[in-house]
Amino acid sequence: QETLKMMLEDYPQEKEAARALVRLLGRQPFHLQNTTLMESLIQKFNLIREQLVVNEIPKPIFKNSYRIALVMPFLASTLDPSPVKKRNQFVLDLYDGMKLAVDSLSRQGIKLELLAYDNERNKEVTKRILTKEELKTADLIVGPLFSEEAIPVQEFALANQINLTINPVSNSSDNTGNPFVFLYQPSAETLARRSAEWVANHVTRKTCMVYYGDTSKDSLMASNFIAHARELGVKVVYVQRVQKENSGTILTQLTTATEYDEWKNPLEFKLKKDSIGSIYVASDNELIYSKVINSAETRRDSIIVVGQEGWLQDTSVDYSKFERTRVTLAAPNYQSIANPAFHSFRRKYISKHGSLPAEYASIGFEFIMVMGQILSQYGINFIQTMPDGSSVPGALSGGYLWQPTHDNGRVPFVTFKAGQLITIFQN
Repeated sequence: QETLKMMLEDYPQEKEAARALVRLLGRQPFHLQNTTLMESLIQKFNLIREQLVVNEIPKPIFKNSYRIALVMPFLASTLDPSPVKKRNQFVLDLYDGMKLAVDSLSRQGIKLELLAYDNERNKEVTKRILTKEELKTADLIVGPLFSEEAIPVQEFALANQINLTINPVSNSSDNTGNPFVFLYQPSAETLARRSAEWVANHVTRKTCMVYYGDTSKDSLMASNFIAHARELGVKVVYVQRVQKENSGTILTQLTTATEYDEWKNPLEFKLKKDSIGSIYVASDNELIYSKVINSAETRRDSIIVVGQEGWLQDTSVDYSKFERTRVTLAAPNYQSIANPAFHSFRRKYISKHGSLPAEYASIGFEFIMVMGQILSQYGINFIQTMPDGSSVPGALSGGYLWQPTHDNGRVPFVTFKAGQLITIFQN
């Protein structure tokens, strides 16, 4: 394996080395197969999976009750009963939502037990938690949320063959080389590829511009979007990495006018009206997307801005602008207010906690609802038993679509219409 990997590093276009490596990896025991590497090579070199991979899928192992261990920074020693928002409020909100889901699932006959461990956001404390014998009885470990403490938990999960999702709100696939690690969210790569597919299938004019920020996630999304968009016949005509120092060039690029009407309103621009079908913004940076949206509003042409659901949080951009400029967002966590389950969850949460659920409480609830169904249908070895393309419906959101890349392939797209956020596409 190592020799073939080194050969591919030196000669990245060597198809026969890739074929030999996939064949070698594909003949390992199923739970040890590096599916992420295999899938990337199969896609890159257009290899025939059935000729190279031995899919000896084991039988699912079911239990009467499933144990989910939460290794998370509850920071219990810092908590007090005051109503003030806590430093780790999002963790507490996640946990509140999770506990409510356990209660809901029990009424459906799915029994779950949550084991909560406070790792205090400390690597040494995390290691001490991993010495507890009872942790080996877990069917799923959630945490420790932050990458600094994740390595010992990954090693523990691999040694004991326990399913692990490091952070149920993360899109980072950095840790999915471990065959027992999976993402609850779509990875950054999946978000980008689904966005490219949406643009290719739903935007008439096949020309696109791409802006992205200076984070590694932004770069990853931009590169995956560009590559997949081009594969699908979309012409990417302009790409820019935006930092604070050059953010003003977005307005220059999109809104430099060449003609005006009698009231000094722009009639035409240096970048001709209706010459671009879409702009993909691979970033949650408000400095970037606000300038793109404002530019689209100034242009008043047919450009469609495609972005991320994070734009809906703490934004200074009025939602009416989202509607006027037909902004479309990849929104894996979107929850429709028309869904009766949405209102049922809110009522239960208010009854228990006396307040409306925060965003992370909703995600925690949905995460456990989905994972409960997966464990019930595919057993404690679900990573090995779920066929590619298996789908599990969500209670509040679009649910889960299992992929060979161990992440969620289901990415709804939403937009504003008549003041309401609605789903316009769901794969």
